[in-house]
Formats: sequence, structure tokens, C-alpha cells
Amino acid sequence: MTQLTGKKAIVTGGAMGIGFATCKRLVREGCEVTIWDLSLDEMGNAEKVLKEMGGKVFTYHCDVSDRERVLELFEKAVEDLFPVCKGSR
Repeated sequence: MTQLTGKKAIVTGGAMGIGFATCKRLVREGCEVTIWDLSLDEMGNAEKVLKEMGGKVFTYHCDVSDRERVLELFEKAVEDLFPVCKGSR
């Protein structure tokens, strides 16, 4: 059992650099992760690595300066991370 088992996280800029390192740490600790990033190629690489580590990972192409896109993806992330809540609203 790890410290973050059952926890969920959204990591913006999570496909590379500090964001990716954060995702790796979260996955190692048992957290489910959503990565929001602009780079599709890097996101694909990050997703592959994190899944190979045993992580449950969702990726979303996102420019966080786009308010409407952020709101849209937040709804999507909630549905993906909390599937039992789908359609409950």
C-alpha cells in the first residue's frame, strides 16, 4: 500500500520536465493521474512510461490559458477519474 492509493491528481504541464517528474512520483505512490499538456508527442511518451510503471493515466491536450477548454476537460477528468459518478448529475 502506498501513501496516495485511491487519490486522484490533475497535473498541468505533466508531459515533461518537473510536471512529468511529479507524475512519476504520484504514480509510484499509487495516485491516478491526468496529464494536461500542449505537446501531443510528449504526452504520448509520458503516458506510455507511466502505464509501464503500473499507473492509471489519462491524457488531455490542453492550453490552460483557454478557460472554456479547462472547464470542459475538468468535467471529462471527473468522469474518467470517478466513473461511478458518471451520469449522476
